[in-house]
Amino acid sequence: MHSLRSTEAHMMAPNSQPVEGLQPWNGLWRLPCTRELRDGFYSIDQFTAKQLLQARAPESQWEGDFLQTILLQAAPLTPGQRYWLDRLAERFGERLAA
Repeated sequence: MHSLRSTEAHMMAPNSQPVEGLQPWNGLWRLPCTRELRDGFYSIDQFTAKQLLQARAPESQWEGDFLQTILLQAAPLTPGQRYWLDRLAERFGERLAA
């Protein structure tokens, strides 16, 4: 059984910096962008991800990478991906309203 302290240790790099996915999003495009994506049609999910990226909505590197993945993914979202995309969009909407 893991304690909270051991869980925190796994989340920290050896130099006591947060692991990369938990650091603030740096805005860099980390996944290859295909010509088909640039010149083709977007699904509503891809469009949502694109809008969130353009608005610099991601707060962590994980969120930025996740939205880039959704933008590049041609297949329908999995239930987990749907949950996280909806959650990120809702949180960004709340930040705009505040």
